[in-house]
Amino acid sequence: MKEVYELASQVLRPLGYSKKAGRFSRIQNVFYQLIDFQNSVYRHTFYVNVCTHPVGLPDLMTRSEQLVIKDKPPQHECFFRQRIEQIVQTPATATYRIPGPLPDYKTLALLLQESLATDVQQWLLDWSLDSRIAHSSQQELHKMITIVPIYWSLG
Repeated sequence: MKEVYELASQVLRPLGYSKKAGRFSRIQNVFYQLIDFQNSVYRHTFYVNVCTHPVGLPDLMTRSEQLVIKDKPPQHECFFRQRIEQIVQTPATATYRIPGPLPDYKTLALLLQESLATDVQQWLLDWSLDSRIAHSSQQELHKMITIVPIYWSLG
C-alpha cells in the first residue's frame, strides 16, 4: 500500500489535501472532503471511499445528551459517501474487482492516479456545493446518503 499512498500524495497534496494514515482530507466550500483508502479483509486489495460532509453539521444520534459537531468525521460518518467505482468506471476501478491474480499495488496506484486528479475531484466539487445538493432528486441523494433522514418521502 505504500506505493498507493505515495502516488496518491503526488496528486492530492498539491490540491490542498493533508494525509493522515490512509486518509487524505481538506476543507473546501465549507465542506470536509475525504478520500479514504480502506484495506479489504477478503483479498490483498483495497477500496477507495470518497466522501463529503458539511462542516458544522451536528450528529443526529449521540450516546450522550451533548450536541456533537465533528469537524472531520471518519468516512463511515460522512453525509455523502461513494466508492470510487460508483463515481468513475475505468479499468483502474474495475481491476481489483475481477477474480484472478491482482496487479501489484504500484500498477493499481498508477491506474487510479488519473481518476483521483479528475473525476474524483469533480465529484467532490459538485457535491460540496449547496446549490447542487438543493437541486438534486431524492433518488439521487438516497444513493449516497449514509445518514438516515428524519423524514423521507419518495412519493
